[in-house]
Amino acid sequence: MRTSRKRLHFKCPVCNHVSSYALLVVENGTKNTYLCEKCGAVATPKNYVTVNVIYGALIGLTTGLLAYWFFVGYLSDFPPVYAILSAAPFAIILSWLMAPAYSKVTYRWTKANDKGKAQN
Repeated sequence: MRTSRKRLHFKCPVCNHVSSYALLVVENGTKNTYLCEKCGAVATPKNYVTVNVIYGALIGLTTGLLAYWFFVGYLSDFPPVYAILSAAPFAIILSWLMAPAYSKVTYRWTKANDKGKAQN
């Protein structure tokens, strides 16, 4: 079993251990399973796809607003693609900085069973 660190707020559903990063378990057939460093329990985030779709929509909205602001304020003589390209690095940096805070607010963790699926 291999693990890799992800910049997510992790709270173990078994022992309530809190960490500023999560250890993603890399195995064949399992997706989105994370390991607690303290007790060794395997957990999965609830509503993982929905939470990440909302995050993507927020980053897209931010990129669009930045591009619009750049276009109206500074790049109105150029094609709009220049405004989008100039807004993209700011959106990437913002998404990297905001990922831990967003995961702290939105992610809820559940204990996973042996097959890597969340228990109810």
